[in-house]
Amino acid sequence: TVSLTTSTSSGGNWLLAALSGTPPTAVNVQINAAVAQTLAPNTYTGTITITPTPGASTASATIQVTLVVSALPQLTVTPTSLSFNYQVGGTNNVATQQISLTTGSQPITFSLSADSSWITLDKPTGTVAAGQPFTVNVTVAPPASCTPATSGCSGNLSLTTNGASQNIPVKVNVSANPLLNLNLTPLSFV
Repeated sequence: TVSLTTSTSSGGNWLLAALSGTPPTAVNVQINAAVAQTLAPNTYTGTITITPTPGASTASATIQVTLVVSALPQLTVTPTSLSFNYQVGGTNNVATQQISLTTGSQPITFSLSADSSWITLDKPTGTVAAGQPFTVNVTVAPPASCTPATSGCSGNLSLTTNGASQNIPVKVNVSANPLLNLNLTPLSFV
């Protein structure tokens, strides 16, 4: 058997953790919302320590936890970069991919722009509703200058919210030979 303890360096008891399973096989971690909503914008650290019963030959394990509290609501972008495989003269090129924008408990208005004319967006502006994903289709039409000899081409999307901005790199890999296109969505098995 094992025991579990949590500690935080500041901000009170915002970190909650518990063992689950018999015997314990998982650690469930949560943020104490009642405490977290009272925290000032800052970065808070904590630890979760899992200790085997006395006499066991296994050492304790410590997991570092970081909580970032921001003054403004944050917009999360998935994926954080896009990569397209493009075959010159190919008939099965995947020219459109999606990015998903999500926010926490407050809606956020955004604008999205591309630094290259060969990158287009179906929704360059909008409002992401609280807790609801917002999908933007990104389409590339590589210019003639984007060839296997130039190793493809690169551009950036600029996402702006509440005065803050972040870049989303866009890369097009170009080949005269067929390229493998894979869906980068994580797989989940239950």
